[in-house]
Amino acid sequence: MKYLFMALFLLFTISLVTAAPSFTFKQYETVNLKIPVVHSNNSQVDSNTVCNITIRDTKDNVLVNNDGMSFNNGGLFNYTLTNTSDLGEYPVSVNCNNAVDFGFSTFSFEITPTGKVQQSILDNSVLIIFGILAVLLCGLGIYSQVPWLGFLGSLMFILGGMYTIIYGFNNITDMYTQGIGITILGVGLVFMFTSAYEWVTGVSEE
Repeated sequence: MKYLFMALFLLFTISLVTAAPSFTFKQYETVNLKIPVVHSNNSQVDSNTVCNITIRDTKDNVLVNNDGMSFNNGGLFNYTLTNTSDLGEYPVSVNCNNAVDFGFSTFSFEITPTGKVQQSILDNSVLIIFGILAVLLCGLGIYSQVPWLGFLGSLMFILGGMYTIIYGFNNITDMYTQGIGITILGVGLVFMFTSAYEWVTGVSEE
């Protein structure tokens, strides 16, 4: 069976990378899945082939139940998903047939806050930049007694806190990462009001 051979090959390939989903998309953005389907001899399928897709969310609830996919030139079948609010891995199964042969395959895609897979905090360059600038500017402001440097540093703390509240750490966004973000935001507000008071009045809090 032509498609069965293709499906078994894909299943074997995907089973080797189950720890890392095949595709990664950004939260709330439209997911456009394009699935290549070929015969076992690598020849392209035509529009007589019908492919249906089933998608489950991160809680294993069925989002899409055996919906038809659109056929595109080059043997690609397309499906567009707009409900991508939940973070995590979405299991997908696709079945194809042309009234004679049948094929089946599974894979997954992941929804993250940034659309990227982050394995380490070092992968989050935006947060690192905010942190370095915040500490550097606030430290220089305190050392040199220049309030406006501290004010600029406080803005970096605030932006870093807001970023953490929205995007979290390493694709994890929950009450704990939001609590850390709120704490960073609070530190930034303290620096902001203190440096602004000294800047306007010329009176140090020391």
